[in-house]
Amino acid sequence: MGLVIFNAVTVPLYISYGLPPNKGLELFNYMTDLIFAIDICFNFRTAYIDKQGNLIRDSGPIAKNYLEFWFPIDFFAAVPYILLSQIPFPYDLLAKAMGFGDSQSQLTILQFLKTPRLLRLGSSGVYVC
Repeated sequence: MGLVIFNAVTVPLYISYGLPPNKGLELFNYMTDLIFAIDICFNFRTAYIDKQGNLIRDSGPIAKNYLEFWFPIDFFAAVPYILLSQIPFPYDLLAKAMGFGDSQSQLTILQFLKTPRLLRLGSSGVYVC
């Protein structure tokens, strides 16, 4: 939960103010992304309580339930967009020609996909005012 709050603070700061990445903080962000990627694997095996109040422990229904709601949120939140910005993309010229800006500005906007992790705070019983 601390990592979710960390992302809730740092992602908007980096995007809004265009702060240059600090090497230590950048490494911590990579580690955070790795931890969330591992968490995705664990969520495919985590039991849940259905609408009737039954504890579901079978892997098929657990995976289906996770894929229906949380998986897209967790997947896009775990992508290391900073690493993607260092890869040269061939569509960069096409994106500029179409008026979408360069790939760096597009990836900066994509970093906002990390913020839906805040939904996890609401599902864990923690209320943020």
